[in-house]
Amino acid sequence: MTARTSVLMGLAWGGSMFLGSIASAEAMNLLFFGNSFSQQNHLTSSVRRYAEAEGYDTPLVVDDLAGGGDVDYYIDRVTNSPTSNVASPLIEGKTFDYVIIQGNSNEATHLDDPQNDFIPDSVALSQLVRSQPSGQGTKVVMFETWARGYASNFYTGPNPYFPSPAMMQDEIRTNYNLATQSINLAAGEDIATVAPVGTAWESTDFNAMFYDFEGYHPSLMGTRLAGLVLYRTIFNEMVSDIPYSAVSFWTLVSESEWTSLTYIADSFTIQSRGDFDLDGDLDAADIDLLFGAHQGAVSPALPEFDLNFNISVNSTPNTNASDADVWVRELKQTEYGDINLDGVVNFNDLLVVAQNYNTTTCVWAMGNIDGQAGVSFGDLLLMAQNYGFGTPDVSMNVSMNVSMDVSMNVLGDVSSFDANFAADWSLAQSMIPEPTALGIMWMAFVLRRRR
Repeated sequence: MTARTSVLMGLAWGGSMFLGSIASAEAMNLLFFGNSFSQQNHLTSSVRRYAEAEGYDTPLVVDDLAGGGDVDYYIDRVTNSPTSNVASPLIEGKTFDYVIIQGNSNEATHLDDPQNDFIPDSVALSQLVRSQPSGQGTKVVMFETWARGYASNFYTGPNPYFPSPAMMQDEIRTNYNLATQSINLAAGEDIATVAPVGTAWESTDFNAMFYDFEGYHPSLMGTRLAGLVLYRTIFNEMVSDIPYSAVSFWTLVSESEWTSLTYIADSFTIQSRGDFDLDGDLDAADIDLLFGAHQGAVSPALPEFDLNFNISVNSTPNTNASDADVWVRELKQTEYGDINLDGVVNFNDLLVVAQNYNTTTCVWAMGNIDGQAGVSFGDLLLMAQNYGFGTPDVSMNVSMNVSMDVSMNVLGDVSSFDANFAADWSLAQSMIPEPTALGIMWMAFVLRRRR
């Protein structure tokens, strides 16, 4: 077990939970296909109850579950026993918002033949459901299952099936992702996503507390975690703001366990990591929220801002364990100074800093890229350090931009900028090694002032 995992699962956090805005929306209609992994501890009903605890109208849940069932079996169920699923009397006259597909625990690995079985069967099942009157517009959630625990005989003997649980999980994750991509490709649009339940389990180093006695099926804790990840994926809501008092009477876990479970679920729901305003993309509003987040230990800092999973929030650029660095470089794959977040730090970005220099603005889109109060020398220095990022030839890029400035009068009257900007830019660029390209830019400012 890693040090991070030990802290994550062993720490009994204190303090109150943060309750977000109470949801109010028409009840969701959910169709589940699964086997004993979903039957154990009533997983599907836990998703419903999490929604109720968050303030949603009670979702309609139809589940067709059978021990040992694989995706091909569910196709047969839809074809031959539709009243147990797509034509259930419960859904009459309505449509399902989501169908959740959970395959057999081995069929997404080399123990089966996922390329010719699990993946095409997942596409076929999603198409079959969506062809029904109750499936018009239904979206798909692929329920990524988990590897067997360390005690499993899958990893022992002269010819083990897998070297380790992590290797088994890698196969499962890869093939669930491939199935999801294939569903979307066949549909011609993004209708499917993955609920990374197994990946969440892996983050705990496949801790035995999540497994039943045989190291295979989920324990109560395992079911609670799986339900949280599914709920988080379907409803796109942070679960760490569900108060323990709203679930304590039925989850049968302690408050410290609940805090740990919600932390894991929020951290490993991949598609929304870093999308703090939950609008579906990573934009300047998200980095602004990260800069303004409470700093330090979780809690009182909120776990959604802990992007490097060290149970602490640090939004200061270029510092040890900086969550801002993770957002900018890993998630957005750009650099400080990319004001318009187009993947390039260039003249267009510098112009925004110049126009807002020494103002009190605290937003990235207006040049505040260090998260401190106002657009100041710290922002200018970050700009100088990363100028030219994303371009194949920095000097060529700057020269081209300068030429465009001269010919198209992009900058306008430099005298309209803050009086200290030119001197500060000169100082910032002098602090950067090999400032040839930046010198070209500086010459453009000087020439403009002399005109």
